[in-house]
Amino acid sequence: WELYARALDNPFVPGPTDVVAALPEVLTPQVLEAFVVTNSAMIQGYLAAGVVGIILGMATGRYRRVDAVVRPYLDLAMVTPMIVLMPIVLMALGLTPFALSVVVFLFALPYIAVPCRAGARAIPDLLIDMGRSFGARELPLWREVILPGALPFVLTGLRLGFGQAVTGIIATELT
Repeated sequence: WELYARALDNPFVPGPTDVVAALPEVLTPQVLEAFVVTNSAMIQGYLAAGVVGIILGMATGRYRRVDAVVRPYLDLAMVTPMIVLMPIVLMALGLTPFALSVVVFLFALPYIAVPCRAGARAIPDLLIDMGRSFGARELPLWREVILPGALPFVLTGLRLGFGQAVTGIIATELT
């Protein structure tokens, strides 16, 4: 990179040494404060989406009544570009860190909940029946069978949701 930048001698392609030399000018207290506000809003929104998404996804995958109520909204949220909702949220809540968190939450939630739903539904009925035959009630069944079996789906949802959270915070900051 350094050799390429030196060979071009172009001000639009700085080398690593030029970048490091410019850091003290760029990293002003205002920039650092904005960095902290933006990233804390993103982390809060992503964590909230993770908690709600895992619970909602696992509940929709396990209980048919919850699935009948929630699934249409999840399907709609998956195909609706969330960037359409962003101006509405920002007008309703203002340009506050809470509004940033809500936008991140809306961007990430469906991408976390849908894989969690698939993970809860992917547990073979034989495993659930076996757990019940060994006397497992609902809570031990969740702890010993459903959550470990759905863990790959949950982690996939969290990974996909993180990408959407980054997209949401960037879109909000650009707005």
